[in-house]
Amino acid sequence: KYLGFQSQLSFSYNNNRTDLNFIDALFNQKVISRKQFSFSKVEIENKGTLYLGELQKNITEKKFKYSCEVNKKHSSWGCDIQDITIGETKIPLNEYASFSVELSSIISTSSFFNSLYDNLFKQYIVESKCKLEENDSKFRYYYCDCDSVEEGFPTFFFSFGEMIIPIEGKELFNKLSRYCFFNIKTYNSQQNEWIIGLSIIKKYITQFDYDKGTITFYSDKPLPNINNSQNIILLLIYVIDSILCFGVIMVIIYTLKTKY
Repeated sequence: KYLGFQSQLSFSYNNNRTDLNFIDALFNQKVISRKQFSFSKVEIENKGTLYLGELQKNITEKKFKYSCEVNKKHSSWGCDIQDITIGETKIPLNEYASFSVELSSIISTSSFFNSLYDNLFKQYIVESKCKLEENDSKFRYYYCDCDSVEEGFPTFFFSFGEMIIPIEGKELFNKLSRYCFFNIKTYNSQQNEWIIGLSIIKKYITQFDYDKGTITFYSDKPLPNINNSQNIILLLIYVIDSILCFGVIMVIIYTLKTKY
C-alpha cells in the first residue's frame, strides 16, 4: 500500500492473499522461486536496488538478521511499534507502522509527536534553539539551528517487538541552509498510524516476505538486542575474526622487529 509502486506494479500486501499482484505473477510463471522482494541499502543519492524473489546468499552472508511480523489486521506492509526510547526515556506506544520507500521522513502519530515537546524539545525551545512549525503546511514539525543539534542530540531506539532499530540523533535531521529540519513529523489533522520512510529503511537490506508475513532487516553490525542463536553465532564469528586479524598483525610486527 505504501511502497510506492501502485501506479506501475503492485507490491501491496493483501492479508487475505486473494488478489494476485506482480510478485504472484512472477512466482506463478516460475520466474522467481520465493514470494519475496527486497531493497538494498540506500547509500548514494537516495538510490537503491530492488531485488525480486529470494536474496542470493552472497548478499546476506555475515549479516545480522532481524525480523518483525506483519500486522495482518492491516492491508499494508507494516509492523507494530511497541515503544521508542529517546536517550534514557522510554515512551510506550503499541501503534501500527507502515513502511514506505518513497518517503524520506517518518510520519508519527499525533500523540507521539505531542509527547516530543516534554520528552525532548522543551529545553531547546526555551533556549530559542528550536521552533515548532504547525501553521503554514499540512505537517507539524520541528526545526532547529544546526549548531544546536549536531552534537549531543540523543539516539532514538525504535522497538518493533524483538527488533530494536537505533537512529542517531544527527541522522534524524535534514540540513537546509542554517536550519536542520527534524525528520519525524505528523499531519496537522489527526494521525493514528506511523509511516516509516527512508530514514530507517536506507540503512539496511530490507526484505518483504509474502508467505511468512515478515519484514526482515539485514544489518552489517549487531543491533542493540541479540536474542537468537543465529545472531549470537555471527557475533562470535566477528569477534574471533577480529582477534585472529590482531594476532596476525602482531606476529608481522614482531617478525619485522626481530629481522631488522
